[in-house]
Amino acid sequence: MSLATCLDPQTWAMAQWGSVELGDSRRNERAVAMGAAMAANPAGSLPKQMGNWNDLRASYRLLGEADVSHQQLSQPHWQQTREQAQAHESPIVLWVQDSTELDYSHHNSTTGLGVIGSGKTQGLMLHSCLSVIPTPGNPEILGLGGQQIWSRPVSAETTSTGTQRRKQRSEGDKWADMLDGIGTVPDRTTQRWVSVGDRESDAFSYIRRAQAGNWDCLVRVAQNRVVVSAQGEQTYLKPLARSLSAQAHKTIQLRGRDGQPKRTVELQLASNGINCP
Repeated sequence: MSLATCLDPQTWAMAQWGSVELGDSRRNERAVAMGAAMAANPAGSLPKQMGNWNDLRASYRLLGEADVSHQQLSQPHWQQTREQAQAHESPIVLWVQDSTELDYSHHNSTTGLGVIGSGKTQGLMLHSCLSVIPTPGNPEILGLGGQQIWSRPVSAETTSTGTQRRKQRSEGDKWADMLDGIGTVPDRTTQRWVSVGDRESDAFSYIRRAQAGNWDCLVRVAQNRVVVSAQGEQTYLKPLARSLSAQAHKTIQLRGRDGQPKRTVELQLASNGINCP
């Protein structure tokens, strides 16, 4: 998408929602109008974005329709992002996945919410996948390749302390489900798509499903797994990785958080052929 398209709210909104199918042409037009108004004032509330009562009421009516879903409204943008990635000349496309919690604890009358955080607050879970071209010094953001949203139900079971225990929904499949939704890598010989995940993505089931779709994975290690080195020796993953000679390195300054001051770390990159038994 060109810079001119991104800077003009109406042109951008038409590119995102011009092909949306909401069951009625008036709904489709309203989606484009809402998108343009939001893009023109992204920091504003919905009333301020819409500008007047008639447009605000029409927006509430569209969002309140039972047959208008988050997926329907987002699908045109997701598809556009995937097509941009496939057509891009870059040999590497990163697909960065992460989850966040949407806190609606103050919406006491809202139904359909689930537990978040420690279980004392309520809201929704949102898992997003951002497509990025890793251009040195200035990464190019293509857009969202997909998004999942769900609520965590609360179990009726209580602990010995009387507090409700969160009913654990199987969320580990979200990583692979996202890749399935984006699709199989079109041609791995000319372009590699790399799914990037944090420690939660360190799961064999996810990696196996990714490989079946010709995806590569960049995973932050959570488990110190048993591995077999290229020489056939059995060892553990973390000490093996630390023993390898660095092929590249970079100094990074991490921001301070949780009361800790910012610090400088040395990032080293090394590789070796290993197999997980």
